[in-house]
Amino acid sequence: MKLIEHFNILSLPASSNGKLFNAVSLKEYPFAKIGVNNFGYPVLLISSIPDSTFLAQKIYR
Repeated sequence: MKLIEHFNILSLPASSNGKLFNAVSLKEYPFAKIGVNNFGYPVLLISSIPDSTFLAQKIYR
């Protein structure tokens, strides 16, 4: 599934707090999530703790 498809299924958070967002995990990249903030902007979350999964990922789209 493409990032835009993941993003399109997300709903805006039910809060006016700009620090909150809704996110989903990316099956292809277990160290990453895509989210949306209350303004409708995309947010990418990437784990900063490398592990064997992180080291095995070589292709980024």
